[in-house]
Amino acid sequence: MNKKLSNETVMCRIQQAQTVLSVWLNSMTKDDGNAPDMVDAVLTILDGLADSLAMEGDQ
Repeated sequence: MNKKLSNETVMCRIQQAQTVLSVWLNSMTKDDGNAPDMVDAVLTILDGLADSLAMEGDQ
């Protein structure tokens, strides 16, 4: 599965991943151990990527 995705598709998938992770993070409790920190770390990595792709597409 090595197909080229458009920037718009990549932006949508990033936003979808952020939404799913945010919902997951908000449903976690302190009993979930380090999982909330790990989910938050992935959200931090994704933060700003969709906006950067959008700006690149505008150029």
